[in-house]
Amino acid sequence: MSIENPLLNVELHTHNGLDSPKVKENSLFGAIDKTTVVLLTTAQTIADIKTFTSIPILPASNPTTDNQAVRKAYVDSALGATETIASDNLRDSADTTRNSSDLTYTKYKDITMNEGDGIVRVKFEFRLAGESLNAYARIYKNGVAVGTERIKNNPTFEVFSEDIAFSSGDEIQFYLHNENGGSNAQVKNFRLYYDKVFTVTVGTVNQN
Repeated sequence: MSIENPLLNVELHTHNGLDSPKVKENSLFGAIDKTTVVLLTTAQTIADIKTFTSIPILPASNPTTDNQAVRKAYVDSALGATETIASDNLRDSADTTRNSSDLTYTKYKDITMNEGDGIVRVKFEFRLAGESLNAYARIYKNGVAVGTERIKNNPTFEVFSEDIAFSSGDEIQFYLHNENGGSNAQVKNFRLYYDKVFTVTVGTVNQN
């Protein structure tokens, strides 16, 4: 009895009048319809939309033609360093309430900036708790005053905001004092707001 052979990698042998299949090689690769499956090797053209549930891992090499996919490392290198810009997106905070009866400026909050150079929006809530002439607050950088001096003489917390330039590794600090050691100046919700953006690396420039 003769049967039709649908498999590319299988040949038929006749024995006692019957056709019997025999695999031509150790692998059944040749029996696969390569137009309907994605292979681990061999060049193929994949049609239609393919959705990945995980981010694909690309080779550790850079693209050489316009339509080749690129790795994150290549994009980061091509665009250059990231820059910090002030925004209303909260990134870091030291929210605990701190009390001061100091007569001179004393540090009560300290956040290390390790996100690159740029502008940070610094916000804090500040009030005078008790009877005093005035309470004073100010933002410092690495122990040096850089922010506008804020003054309060009532017990209502007020939110202050200021955009200040910092560099990676800087200490963003909050200092506080009042004019009467028997009263408390208070601060809470010392917070940093910023975003990260890419800055284009300037290439070779022809000066002629």
